[in-house]
Parts: sequence; C-alpha cells; structure tokens
Amino acid sequence: MTRSHTITDWDPEDRVQWAGGGERIAKRNLLWSVVAEHVGFSVWSLWSVMVLFMPESVYGISAADKFLIAATATLVGACLRLPYTLATARFGGRNWTIFSAFVLAVPVLATIVILANPGQPLWVYLACAALTGFGGGNFASSMTNINAFFPQRLKGWALGLNAGGGNIGVPVVQLVGLLVIATAGNRQPHWVCAVYLVLLAVAGIGAALFMDNLRVPTVDMTAMRAALRHRHTWIVSLLYIGTFGSFIGFSFAFGQVMAASYRAAGQSAADAALHAAQIAFLGPLLGSIARVYGGRLADRFDERCSSARKRPVAAGTDRFDERCTSATKRPVAAGTDRFDERCSSARKRPVAAGTDRFDGGGAVTMYAFVGMIGGAGVLIATDLLSPTGVPSGPALAGYVAGFVLLFLLSGIGNGSVYKMIPSIFEAAARGLNADEATRTHYSRAMSGAVIGIAGAVGGLGGVGINLMLRASYQATGGATIAFCVFGLCYALAAALTWRVYVRVPAPATSAMPIPARHDTLVGVLTVDRLPARGTS
Repeated sequence: MTRSHTITDWDPEDRVQWAGGGERIAKRNLLWSVVAEHVGFSVWSLWSVMVLFMPESVYGISAADKFLIAATATLVGACLRLPYTLATARFGGRNWTIFSAFVLAVPVLATIVILANPGQPLWVYLACAALTGFGGGNFASSMTNINAFFPQRLKGWALGLNAGGGNIGVPVVQLVGLLVIATAGNRQPHWVCAVYLVLLAVAGIGAALFMDNLRVPTVDMTAMRAALRHRHTWIVSLLYIGTFGSFIGFSFAFGQVMAASYRAAGQSAADAALHAAQIAFLGPLLGSIARVYGGRLADRFDERCSSARKRPVAAGTDRFDERCTSATKRPVAAGTDRFDERCSSARKRPVAAGTDRFDGGGAVTMYAFVGMIGGAGVLIATDLLSPTGVPSGPALAGYVAGFVLLFLLSGIGNGSVYKMIPSIFEAAARGLNADEATRTHYSRAMSGAVIGIAGAVGGLGGVGINLMLRASYQATGGATIAFCVFGLCYALAAALTWRVYVRVPAPATSAMPIPARHDTLVGVLTVDRLPARGTS
C-alpha cells in the first residue's frame, strides 16, 4: 500500500507533532532535497568541465567563446531562480523536485551528442549551455521548500546544510571531470555526462519515493512585492553579486584560465586540460566550505558586540549600539551625540529609539571585499610580472594563490551577506506601528522574500565575470584588464558595505526605511494573512 505524499496539516512549530514524527519527515525531505540540488548545481556547472574536453583545433571554439558559453549557462540559471522560487507553491515541493531533476537529462544528453560531433556553430553550444542553466534554478526551489519543513529554531542549520550541499556540486563535477581526463584522456566527455545521467535518475526517483508536498503556503507574494520596493533588497543584492557572483563566475572560469596559462607555457592541449582539472575543483570546494564559516564569523561578531554594556548618552536621549566589545563609551557633554571610542576612530551617532545597528554580517562582508581586492591584486601583479602577459612556470603558483584567496573570501561573503538579511528586517520591523507578533511575521516574510531575490540577482555577477574575461582575452589575449575591473568592483562594494551597514547609520527613518505606506503594508501582512508556518 503506497503512502500519501501530501501533508495538509504541517506545523513544525508544534513541538508535539515535531517529536511525534515531524522531525523524521523533515529530515527525510531535507536529505533528498540536498541530493537533487547537489546534482542540479553540478549540471549547471557542467560546461566548466566540458570546455576542458574541447581543444580549439578540434572544435573551433576559442578561449573567448568558451567564456561566453559559461556566461550563458550562468545567466539562465540566475534568471530562473525567481520563477523556481514560486514553483514549489504552485506545484508542490516533491512534484517540482521530481520534474527539475528529470528535465536536466535533456541538456546532459544534448551535451553528449554535440561533443561527439565537432564543428557545430557556436550557437549550438550556447543553446545547450542555456539548458544546463535550469540546474541553477534548483537552488531557489529547494531552499524555499525546505524552509517550510523546519521550525524557526532549526532553519539556520537546515538551510545552511541545504545550500552547502548544493554548492559542493560545483567542485564534485570538476572532480569527476578530472577522473575522466586522467583515466580516459581529454576526448571522452561522454563519461562525465553518463555519470550525471545516473545521478539525475537517482535524484528524481528518490524524490518521488521519499519526498512530500505541503499544503501550506511556502511563498508569500505580498512580501515578495513589498521586498521589490524596499531599498535594502537591492543594496543586499548588489553585495551578493560581488560575493556569490564571484564564486559561481570563477567556478566556471578558473579551469579555463588555468588551461590557457598551461598552454601558454608550451603544454599540449591534453596536458593543459589534465593539469587545469587537477586544481580547478580546489577553488569551488574551498569557497563552498568557507560559506558556512562566513555565517559563523558574523554570528561570533554579533556575540562579542551583544556582550557590551550600553549606556545612554544623557537622560532622555536616544539609545546607541556598541560596535566593539572592548569599546568604552563616555558622553562628552550631556545631550551631545559625540563620545569617546577606545577601539575605533569612527564617529558614532545615536540611533533612533527602539532600533539597533545592523549585525556583524556587515563587518565580515566588508572585510571579505577588502580581502578580495588583495586577491585581484595578486592576479594583476602575476600577470604584469609575466613576460608574455600570461603566467607560466613558477608564476602559476601566484595565479593559483590569487584565485584560491578569491574563492575563500567570496565564500565567506556569501555566508555573511545572507546572515545580514534577517537582521536588516528585524531592525526595520521595530519601526512599524504594530504589535510584536505582526513585527515578527513582517521580518520573517520580508527576509524570505529578499533571500530569494538576492539569490537570483547575485547569480548575474557570474555572467559579468565571464563576459569581462571574454572581452579581456579578445582585446589582449590575457585576463589583466578583467582583474583590474574586478578589483575596482570589490572596492566599490566594500565602500558601499561600510557606508550602509558598518558605519553607525543615521536614524532609522533614513538608515532602514520602511516601504512607502508601511501602515497599509502592515495591515496586509497580519498574522491572519501571513503564513504562520514555513514562511519563505
């Protein structure tokens, strides 16, 4: 007798239901969600490996064209994240996971056919890469679905595991590519695709057998529309372009850049592909692991700051927040805003009553961008010190070091940016003229909506990375110009983070604006109208 895969009365906040079998159901769905998302990420980044099997002398595809192929896959994956976020509410998490796994068999099969017949026009490769972009949308639907299964106290762990398991799919497909190149050579790409046809079947069948649909709202469209009008949605999305966009963009590009460098050093196409594959997986792997620690660093910074004592500047004045645990603050004169700071030279201003400054995620994100400027600088210096403008020989060690630094710091930034989002809207909720329950629902609904939007927009950074590298290679035959542009972008992102989220903000009315007509919004986002459980 087959069991029903539809749950109509799911309430993860009910501790009795959770202990009586709800936890087991949630973890079972989490397991197969991670499997499906992991394979989806691998298929999304499939062409970062396939280009290593495509010598220009055989396929007629230049290094610049390979970057365009990568950019196409990244663009489609980013654009599909928003509709995939909404799909679970329309079709059910189980049903959509089954579909999203099996549909990826189409681009994998197409890749086998195309690479078995060299000489195709560029648009054929671009079309196939675009289809692999459907794997990039899996992240959004998977996160939305799992968010509804777990209680608020466990969402951080569940979503972190789900996201990390997906991101690891990027280095895993590159390891599979390395194994194939090392054992069968650089002209047997069908073996990589065959592995993923099997894994897609496992993911789809596993989802059909073990996952469930929830008959509760998983996406709140009112919050989604409100988030699109909120200033901080777009600021955070810009920062995520710099962090996640760098991670996914370099994940596609790293192997290609290294292969070009090895060929410039005089290696054959086969040897260059093998040596590039031997290290290409390292950056995405470290970046995926670093994402977890980015969130933890932000949490730790919060803990240090929250332990600081807070004192008003003068009776009746607004409260202020403590930026550093070791800071001791003393009023200069009663009623003034200026005070002494032992651990920081920054000028501070009191924040409006009832608000707090943003959390430690802002500081961690800013420092990550500063470090990424250094990583770009290492790559620029390595290029400039190479006689041909393309690193070779010992200079390749500096190249690898620069890329590894960028992967590590972009991973940390991924975690810290996502850590910022709930803190921003918790602070914004305090400015609403509403009861505590409504403020809590507002914060959760807006945070979930912004996470989905930022995830979609952030993927566009990967498009920019690959298009800029393509333009640089076309213009000069190397990547120096692209690295200079990346360094400038990281500097602007660091300045933006400092200005909005690290420097003590102005009063809440300007630092954390509530959308226009927020009273109307609060009237809509009431406890009755917002999904009380599984808000995304």
